[in-house]
Amino acid sequence: MRGARPIVAALLLALPAGCADDEPLSPGSTLPLKGPLFDHVAYPTAVVDANNLRLNLQPHRLIDGWFDDGDGVHLMIYAGSIAYGNGPNSVLTYDTRNGNTDRRGLMPVVVIDDPPFADHQTLSLTVEEPASAEKEGLDLITVRETFAFENAPDDDYVIFKYTLLNFDDDEVGDLHIGQVLDPDLALDFRDGHDDDWVEYLGDEKIAVVTSDIPYVFFGHVMLSHPVTSYRAWRNPSTGEPPLSPMDPPDWPTQFAFLSGGIVDPDPNPFGPSDVRHLLSHGDLTIPPGGAQVVTFALIGAATEGELWDNVDAARAKYSALDSEGAFDPYPLSGVEVQIEPRAANVSAPAHIVAAFTFDSRATAAEFDPDHVWCAGAPATRAISTGRTVRAFFDRSDLDPRLRDGDAIICVGVLSSGTLYGGGDTPRIKTSVKVTRLTYDGWADFTATWSPDGESIAFSSNREYYRYAIWRMSLEDGEASAVQLTPASGFHAPDWSPDGSTIAFHSVDGGIFTVPATGGPATELTYESDYTPRYSPDGSKVVFTRDAPNASIYMTSSTGQGALQLTTNDTRDFHPAWAADGGLVYFASRLREDDPARAIFSCDPDLCEPADRVTPVEGTQNSHPALSPDGRTLAFLSARVEFGVEMVLQDMETGEHTVVPLPLELGLNIGGAWQKLEFSPNGKKILFGAVHEEENWDIFVADISKLLR
Repeated sequence: MRGARPIVAALLLALPAGCADDEPLSPGSTLPLKGPLFDHVAYPTAVVDANNLRLNLQPHRLIDGWFDDGDGVHLMIYAGSIAYGNGPNSVLTYDTRNGNTDRRGLMPVVVIDDPPFADHQTLSLTVEEPASAEKEGLDLITVRETFAFENAPDDDYVIFKYTLLNFDDDEVGDLHIGQVLDPDLALDFRDGHDDDWVEYLGDEKIAVVTSDIPYVFFGHVMLSHPVTSYRAWRNPSTGEPPLSPMDPPDWPTQFAFLSGGIVDPDPNPFGPSDVRHLLSHGDLTIPPGGAQVVTFALIGAATEGELWDNVDAARAKYSALDSEGAFDPYPLSGVEVQIEPRAANVSAPAHIVAAFTFDSRATAAEFDPDHVWCAGAPATRAISTGRTVRAFFDRSDLDPRLRDGDAIICVGVLSSGTLYGGGDTPRIKTSVKVTRLTYDGWADFTATWSPDGESIAFSSNREYYRYAIWRMSLEDGEASAVQLTPASGFHAPDWSPDGSTIAFHSVDGGIFTVPATGGPATELTYESDYTPRYSPDGSKVVFTRDAPNASIYMTSSTGQGALQLTTNDTRDFHPAWAADGGLVYFASRLREDDPARAIFSCDPDLCEPADRVTPVEGTQNSHPALSPDGRTLAFLSARVEFGVEMVLQDMETGEHTVVPLPLELGLNIGGAWQKLEFSPNGKKILFGAVHEEENWDIFVADISKLLR
């Protein structure tokens, strides 16, 4: 190299112009694909085996390459991948040491049948999956293509083409795009790799790696754009002083490497050593619906002169193929993805289902159900019928609820072989509209609808920090809030079907009623009783009594007599009536030593044995509420992995739907501090939740689009 190892520069071909930043996505047929696709095995690998430079390709990276020109000279390329970003928190890169990446491969590497532009072509797709939850993705799909040739002078290099596609409504600007490589040069695989040198030759726009072992060379060229940034760094595990705190470095350093210009091009500070390097170009802009292509060549050689001959050949081939359209943006068909939450098995950990309706140029018959893959939250296989794809999401370490603002991208292949990809635009828009109803209290809990659906009653400590029952018109909001009871610790109101009375309980014991228009309270029971619920005809009230274990009781609406409905030792809570009054629902444990809890039902005239209604394994199900038409059961389900979720159960099919509430809302599953209640028309649910202000308030969720 320069200085101790001079390189003789050869006359290089002019660098071809790069592809247009705002090249639109083009529809239509793409290259024919070779199956089977989407086997979803771990890191399926294809081998570039057309020429002297052999590379193992995985969907998100290249791994373990070697060079053999017939004389037994070997060159190892350990690993490499694309890197890009437009800021320290949105740099998506690759860890060469342990293989961590911020992108997820969505399909095995496809080897193209009868490739049109080379003797050997491959294709793969990745979507973003930042390795850290604090990183911000750019919602780009990357299509990687490789081109290899069998015959001289083109049999010593492989061209890598990356098409970055933007299916979002917003442009991605200030973008720097590069390729990270970890080349390890050796005569054979038994030799070490700590004697490598790397330098950047600015005049020739190439990174060159060589070794103390003579006659081993590797070239790395950006073909489509000028190089604006170059950095090399050491593997800190070798015991040498690293150039940065870690490999890969922290995010600001990662982005500085990608965007910081040509830094330390001379090889002497970085060799001999186990080195890595990157080449990148920026800044670029990808408009909505647009694409950006960057192209590199990886070049092997046994001698210095051969290296420059191969560089010339790679650039000449790129120029010729570029004129034929080989390096236009890959025509990945765009789709609109409308995401509707669907059935979820609440008894299975980390399991949720969502349906994706694709509105694209493709007809329903063209979708191939075996070749669909969605990501954003990690997903397993997806199945499709017509234009709807049901993707089964599995993740044990994150809450799986799909919410407004979440980004989901789906890709796949049509029966014609056309690849398609896209995301919900602008992002997930769920079918649930959530409205906050109360604002003035430190804590507002346990709301109930008036029979006409125009008002609510709720428990609030907005006066004197002791709980009272309040009534509020939904049309007039907080300005219409009226205190109905003294502030003496009253909770869990329930409005009578005729609208005249509101029942509630006292923390000091007993159930009371008060006229809905206000007035003196009347005591119905005096034991340790709570959570009263009127029967649909208003003649009875069910409630929970600690006697000494919690059990479900029933009394008349005037408080005459109290009948114990459940007598087991497992603690029964949160009673609710069926729409026709024929059943009482409640939450209960199966056994005293089993912390799991399910929803049960029983005939109020003959309550034991009760029937289990919801699954219990791994869950805590509580706070049941029945829709007015009797077709839907709502309840809260707590799972360790995901916190508390609101779930709808179809009473005919048993199918479950997780209600996708906003991320900032937290539900409470315990005690008498929560209540779910359907609106009189059955299209909304009242509930209490804690939110970003760390207060509890009353909310209403419009679930009409989740109901069959």
